[in-house]
Amino acid sequence: MARGFPAVFGKKGRRMRRRRVTGFFAAVLVLGLAASARGWAQSSSLSAAATVVASAQLSVSPLRFGRIGAPGLYEATTLIVVRAAKGVAYAITLDAGQNGAAGGRRLRQQGGLDTLSYDLWKDPARTLLWGDGDFAGTYPGGGSLAAAGTGRHQEFTVYGRLFALEEMSTPGRYSDVVTVTIHY
Repeated sequence: MARGFPAVFGKKGRRMRRRRVTGFFAAVLVLGLAASARGWAQSSSLSAAATVVASAQLSVSPLRFGRIGAPGLYEATTLIVVRAAKGVAYAITLDAGQNGAAGGRRLRQQGGLDTLSYDLWKDPARTLLWGDGDFAGTYPGGGSLAAAGTGRHQEFTVYGRLFALEEMSTPGRYSDVVTVTIHY
């Protein structure tokens, strides 16, 4: 038996020597694995690009005049919210509504024939009618509202007025649907 190595018996009872891996051989093994794990490297570049297109979105809240109990003027407001790409010019139009007539917009009684006259303006003094006279022409008495996109939400107030009632109308619910369009 060699000195410093204990005897170990292997298969078939043969005597084998146990080999110790010294610190030197272990270091060589670790360095060799680290070098092969790195290997070669090659770099390239990735380019990124995007195209922003002219776009616009709008949302509209209902206009509610509330309960009407006596003849008089009734006013209400609502909002149109637009989000258009920065710098995009656009125009907002309002058509005559489902019940519109030559004399203006009308709320029609559900299940009946009675109507209530009303209109929509771009300004609080209610002097600038809001329509689509410069586009579709369904409501030529009023024009569009022009603006430019900021990339953020922009709010525009719609000013409504239900005209004076000379006599009380038939009780019931009255409504109309006005199409709001953004042209860009």
